[in-house]
Amino acid sequence: MNILATTRAARAATLASERQAALAIHRLHQHAIVQVKDGVARFIHTMQVAANGNGGTVPHSFAKDTSIAKPIAQAMQQFGNSARTVISNEQVVATMRGSIMAQQQLRATVPHGYTWHFTQPAPSMQAQA
Repeated sequence: MNILATTRAARAATLASERQAALAIHRLHQHAIVQVKDGVARFIHTMQVAANGNGGTVPHSFAKDTSIAKPIAQAMQQFGNSARTVISNEQVVATMRGSIMAQQQLRATVPHGYTWHFTQPAPSMQAQA
């Protein structure tokens, strides 16, 4: 395989992997939006019930009740944590793919009859990527 073919193959693999990660984040985001919308609807309903039971005014105790807004915050936190995991995994995969691509490109430049041996980057170096 020549250097242009290895570059095209690496680009295609990178694009496919990034699309997969983007779709995963999109699905996580859509799920979070549904959860937040449901949480906001419950919050508004609870506030309306509280106001109706208090002559149209929301009681001061309502503002102190953190359990009402907690599901919204949890949905947002869960999305953030899940998206962070997807992104972190994609970084690791991209680092490994970059190493493999570099090796393939170097092999493509080595004349026939010669060999080139590679070592894998240390795990500590991969973790820093």
